[in-house]
Amino acid sequence: LPTEIDVIRFRDMSFTGTIPTEFGLATGVTSLEIESNELSGTIPTELGNLAEVSSTFSLYSNELSSTLPSELGGLSKLTQLSTTTFFSNNEISSTIPTELGSLTAVTAIDLNNLLYNSGEFDGTIPSELGELTEIKYLGLDSTLLTGTIPTEIGRYVKMSSYLYL
Repeated sequence: LPTEIDVIRFRDMSFTGTIPTEFGLATGVTSLEIESNELSGTIPTELGNLAEVSSTFSLYSNELSSTLPSELGGLSKLTQLSTTTFFSNNEISSTIPTELGSLTAVTAIDLNNLLYNSGEFDGTIPSELGELTEIKYLGLDSTLLTGTIPTEIGRYVKMSSYLYL
């Protein structure tokens, strides 16, 4: 793929197969929308190379069976990460990658997805999420997370909306 591509959008196309790893080579992409197809397999780790993606990173309504790759921490301009909106209707089961603490532009993380996703999140809340200084919404309810709430979460000085744990 040419690196000059701004948007990758495949919506309601009934595509089958897997998400091509080559999409991760289009480093100029600002929006990735691969929605409502019949794609299966895992989320390619190479998608973490799309550092210019800002507001839309959506793999909604496919047949993906995967974890959240730690490489998604490379999406440094991403402002929202939501399994309810962007990953729902897949089978995403995972711990929360510590690398998500590198999403310095993110203002909203919503991983409370059990109503929309047949997968689940488990493990503990990574203390690295305390590095998200722009965060205004954090939704981790309705998951299988255990353990303590990291004290680093107290750094959320811009939290103006909701903290759901």
